[in-house]
Amino acid sequence: MVCQSHTIPSLNLQDFFSPNLHKKVSFIKDVGNALRDFGFFKLTKHPISPDFLSEVYKTSLDFFLLSDEEKRAYENVPGSFNR
Repeated sequence: MVCQSHTIPSLNLQDFFSPNLHKKVSFIKDVGNALRDFGFFKLTKHPISPDFLSEVYKTSLDFFLLSDEEKRAYENVPGSFNR
């Protein structure tokens, strides 16, 4: 299925924790639809601090700016890790 919209789905985590069963069920369906149609979504109203997210983005950028050789030092060898 090809997605016709260019808007990234935005989902409110508080809907999942709502006592309103309809909101919870809708949230779960929306997560499934977003992953099926887009492969990802934006999650709002979560407890992760903006400062922590900024640090994660900075660390990710720093990693991807490394040379391929430097990145290979972090490579997981098949069978050496668990999922």
